[in-house]
Amino acid sequence: KNVHIYCSALHAKDNTLLGHTGVLFDTSEINKNKESLLLQKERLEMAIEGSGDGVWDWDMKSDKIFYSKTWKQIMGYSEDDRPSVLSSWLNLVHSRDMALVNEQLKNHLDGKSEFFFVEHRLRDTNPLRWIAVRGQVHLDKNHKPFRMNGTIRDISARKVNEEKERQKLTLFVSFFDHLPALAFIKNSADEYLYINSFYQRYIGFKTWQRKRAFDLFDNTTAKAIEESDRLATYESVMEHTIDLPKEEGITETFKLFKFVIETDENEKLLCGFGVAVNKSFT
Repeated sequence: KNVHIYCSALHAKDNTLLGHTGVLFDTSEINKNKESLLLQKERLEMAIEGSGDGVWDWDMKSDKIFYSKTWKQIMGYSEDDRPSVLSSWLNLVHSRDMALVNEQLKNHLDGKSEFFFVEHRLRDTNPLRWIAVRGQVHLDKNHKPFRMNGTIRDISARKVNEEKERQKLTLFVSFFDHLPALAFIKNSADEYLYINSFYQRYIGFKTWQRKRAFDLFDNTTAKAIEESDRLATYESVMEHTIDLPKEEGITETFKLFKFVIETDENEKLLCGFGVAVNKSFT
C-alpha cells in the first residue's frame, strides 16, 4: 500500500543522537481518489476535444494557462509550441475586436456577467477566421477570482454563412427600396414593419415604424386600407384597388396585391406591393 512517512531525529542536550520519531500516513485511498479524478478529467477532456472544442484553464495565482491540443490547432499554434499565458490568446485577437474582448473579460471578472462569452476574429488569417470563446471564473472563500476555464470553437464556417445571408438580405432590401412600386410588411397588430422608399413618399416620410394606417393617413384612406387588409388576411382576397393621397386634394389609384406569410415563430405577416394604375414606371 502507499504510505507517507514524516521522520525527524531526536538529540540530547549535548547533541547525542537518541533516536528517531515519526508519523506514518496511509495514503492508499487518497491515491485511489487522485487516480479516479485524473481519469475523470482525462475522459472529460477527451469528450470536449472530440466535439471540436479546444480547452483552456487559467490558474490566476501563477498566471499560467493550460491550452489543449485542439485549442492550439484552432489558434494556429504548432504541436511543438507551448503557449502558457493570457497573451498567447490575446495577441491573436483581431485589432477591431480587441476592445470588445477586453470589455467582456473585465465584466465577467468583475462579476457583471454569469458567464464569459465572446466571438472574435483572428488577426493575420486568410481567409478570415472566427472563434467563439466561453468560460467561467471560480471564486475562492474570499470571493476573489482564482481560476477560470472554458472552451473555444472555430465558427468561421458559420460566420461565412451569416455573411452570405446578410448580403442576401441587403440585396433584398435594396431591391425593394428602389422598386418603383409600393411595398410593405405588417404584423398581426396592423403595424408596419417595413415600408419601401417609394411608399414612404406617399406618407410624407413620416416615422412609420410600428405605426398603423390611422397614424399615417387621413381617416377615409386609413379605413380603406384597413378593409383591404381584412379581406386579404381573413378572406384571402389578393387583388385590391385603393386611392392614396399624392398631395393636397389629389389622389392616385393603385392596384395592390396582398398576401399572408408565416414566420418561424408562427406569426402571420401581411405583405403587399402595388403599382399606380395607368402610369408608366419611367
